Amino acid sequence: MSLPTQTTHLYRHFLRLASTFPDYNVRSYALRSVQTRFRERAANPDVEAVKMEESRLRRMISVSGNYVPEEKNVMQNLSK
Repeated sequence: MSLPTQTTHLYRHFLRLASTFPDYNVRSYALRSVQTRFRERAANPDVEAVKMEESRLRRMISVSGNYVPEEKNVMQNLSK
C-alpha cells in the first residue's frame, strides 16, 4: 500500500474508533482530536505517533466507559 492509502485507512480506522464512545461530549472531543492530529501530521506521518494515538484512544474508551452518565444529554436525546 502506498503512504496516502495507508494514511487514509488509518484515519478512517481512528474515526470509527472515536465514534464508539458512548457519551456525546467525549465522542465529539475524540473525533475533533483525531481530525486535528491527522491534519498536523499529514506531511510527516510517524509510525510511533500513530501507535500512541491508537493506544490513547483505546485508553480513553475504557476510562470513559467507567463514567457513563445515568441520564442522556440533550444531543443524545435528539439523535434518536
